Amino acid sequence: MTESPEAKLLSYGLLSPGYEAIYTGRKAGASAEDTQGPCVITSDEDGNEIKKWSLWTWTGVLEEKDWDDDIKLINRMQEQLGPLSDEARKIRAHIASLAVCDNGFPVTVDELLDAIGSGELREPTFHNGCFMPSP
Repeated sequence: MTESPEAKLLSYGLLSPGYEAIYTGRKAGASAEDTQGPCVITSDEDGNEIKKWSLWTWTGVLEEKDWDDDIKLINRMQEQLGPLSDEARKIRAHIASLAVCDNGFPVTVDELLDAIGSGELREPTFHNGCFMPSP
């Protein structure tokens, strides 16, 4: 598989509210779609591998069909705000990686507060939580 230096956010217009996705920098494997934990590995028409995950991982509800009315309302509110900047998307993905039972939780919260205050997620992050790494 071909590897690129870093992952890249998938175009915002290709995402449904409540999801985030990155191009992994690799070409897709033999399988067209594969589920790995809370994410789905798929590819675009050029065979570039895409990793997609729900931003609601900490709720235990990963699929849109299972989202409750509160999650659907928050997603609709996000849609009304329009496209998010790449920096806001990185912060949002980092928030979605939180797991309160994780021993790195205090550091992750500190990183998030810094990111929200400064408008950017510092890289590399110290700790990405338990679910999905931030892009």
